[in-house]
Amino acid sequence: MGGSILALQTSVLPALLLAGAHLVNQNSLTCASCAQCIFGITPAVVLVIHTLFRAAAVTEKCIHLPAFVNSWISDDSAMEHKHHHFVQYILNSSAGFYIKGLRLTSFMVLKVTYMLGMLGFSLVVTITLKSVDQV
Repeated sequence: MGGSILALQTSVLPALLLAGAHLVNQNSLTCASCAQCIFGITPAVVLVIHTLFRAAAVTEKCIHLPAFVNSWISDDSAMEHKHHHFVQYILNSSAGFYIKGLRLTSFMVLKVTYMLGMLGFSLVVTITLKSVDQV
């Protein structure tokens, strides 16, 4: 599962770069060609970001699970000892969503989203400046 998400993510970035290069290198830039290229790649980018956020949500739930389990109340002291071992087991297992051995967190997904946003913004600015120069 982690490998397929990695392949999906790495295939969208070159597609976005190729779409941008196609628009920037086009001699006659029209609104229709810009819209076709941008709206063609946008669903894939949105789906990849959504998938990454959902996978990161699994890790976030796993991070908060020991605190939830630790909040359980029991009156038996023997059960408290087992309860402590169970919480330690959850903490030491480092459960979460992993991609190629790297734990996927919300912070990492935000960095990827920020990078894609910067790339998209620079593409829009470049296209706008090029279309202004043509007029």
